[in-house]
Amino acid sequence: MYRLISQLSKIDKAIILMWLDERSYDEIAEVTGFSRNNVATRLRRIKQRLVEEGKRED
Repeated sequence: MYRLISQLSKIDKAIILMWLDERSYDEIAEVTGFSRNNVATRLRRIKQRLVEEGKRED
């Protein structure tokens, strides 16, 4: 999984790593400057991308 994360853009990598570190959406939004809704949307898309890429490697 960490290899897949390392292939993300810098901002997507930062968002997913903060989420994995159990930061709240509000905390992630504050750090990134994105709205809470934008963080939620980005996280959903990042997770979907990681799942899809993980399936391709199996």
